[in-house]
Amino acid sequence: MPRTPRFLLSKSYYHIITRGNNRSIVFKEQEDYLFFLELIAKYKKEHLFDIYHYCLIPNHVHFLIKTGNAAGFSVFMKKLINCVESIVNRS
Repeated sequence: MPRTPRFLLSKSYYHIITRGNNRSIVFKEQEDYLFFLELIAKYKKEHLFDIYHYCLIPNHVHFLIKTGNAAGFSVFMKKLINCVESIVNRS
């Protein structure tokens, strides 16, 4: 059964957590963390929201954010998570 869609509000605060598939390791090397931060900076320029805190842990990530446009934040997260696969699959 699919999960219920999330309802995000504009100009609201959220604690976002995302994990590797099956809680697998996402960040294996220092370069993986740096690449992920570059992706955040790249996509954040396209979407309106503020990041107050983040924590990168080998198998998951925490964000404390304030949305500007809730729809734009959803698009940002989709782009970011789709790119995480490139981190996991890098040699």
